[in-house]
Amino acid sequence: MNKAKLTRRILTGLVLLVGASGAVTIANEVNNAAVNVNKKDVKASVYEKNGHYYVKLTTAKNVTNVVARVTTEDRKEYVVKKEAIKAGEVVEYEIDINAAVPTRKLPHTAVKRETVKSVVTLGDHTFNAVVSYDVEVADSQEQAAKPVDKNTENKTTLDQLAEKREVTSEQKAKEEAEAKKAAEEKAVVDAKLKQEAEAKAKAEKEAEAKKTAETKAAADAKVKQEADAKAAADAKLKQEAEAKKAAEAKQTTTVAGGLPEVTAAELADPAMNGLTPHTKKMKVALAKKFGITSFSLFRAGDDDGTGHGHNSGMAVDFMVPVNSAQGDQLAEYLTKHMDELGVYYIIWKQRFYMPQFNIYGPANTWNLMPNRGGVTANHYDHVHVSFKK
Repeated sequence: MNKAKLTRRILTGLVLLVGASGAVTIANEVNNAAVNVNKKDVKASVYEKNGHYYVKLTTAKNVTNVVARVTTEDRKEYVVKKEAIKAGEVVEYEIDINAAVPTRKLPHTAVKRETVKSVVTLGDHTFNAVVSYDVEVADSQEQAAKPVDKNTENKTTLDQLAEKREVTSEQKAKEEAEAKKAAEEKAVVDAKLKQEAEAKAKAEKEAEAKKTAETKAAADAKVKQEADAKAAADAKLKQEAEAKKAAEAKQTTTVAGGLPEVTAAELADPAMNGLTPHTKKMKVALAKKFGITSFSLFRAGDDDGTGHGHNSGMAVDFMVPVNSAQGDQLAEYLTKHMDELGVYYIIWKQRFYMPQFNIYGPANTWNLMPNRGGVTANHYDHVHVSFKK
């Protein structure tokens, strides 16, 4: 077929659809521009050079899903594709009359569809040019009316629309059934994944709660154990203190002159506060020996002038019946053990006894005292004993 006959057979249409690059020969220069479509955002040219035909595309904006479709007079159709053309970019394709350019499917990413048409006669050649393309347009009413469907898995692609022109009702029903089945399968998978995720979250929550409970139980057990240990230690210390106190109370002290032993508990009697240790010991031992239970002990301000009176803590009045044998026995015992028991002087029945010469008479004898006017004042109902320390 010669060049003139070939060019008379060609009708060229340019459609911007889903894109994929075909076998392209880039021309070094553009000669014999056949078509110049300057509509909207796209410019397209068809030209011939050295017996080859080329399509050149440029755009004022970024466009996507480009398909250059070439048809001849006998309805034979050739397609070349490109995913996107950037603003200002020049794209050239050679129209191969002898072979169709293979294509590949791409997902539909159209945003807004635009189309321009033109018929150009150049010498003996007539060209029909149709340019369609997708372009992102802000605030487009058409875009708002026809939003992009992101779920393209079960939709008829633009490649299919370009190549098949129409879809049969049977195929449409089949595709819808497949889409429904796929959606149902996806819903089942999603439900299973959700159930597994919920079960996992529940298990993790229960495990965390169990761990928290175990940690708390361990902490409570430790606190209780420490409290029990402290209580046991305190009880032991208390028991030891009581045992020590009891042991000290049972300890006895030997008293000279054949007097009974006295215990620490007896010496700790608060009634004897103010007495010297020796006086306390003598008071307890003499009371036990002679069965005396009533006493007159420390009295502040009661000074006998010798430094051994009741105010010094070294004097004890052993209360006995008036003129009793009990008093006689105590007084007699004291006179025989004065040095041994550390006795300083004794008064009984208005008499004064001291192991040295005194204001009432000679040493080591009972010397009569002046009448003081009463039984108690004259010491008929108690034996007064002053000790040396």
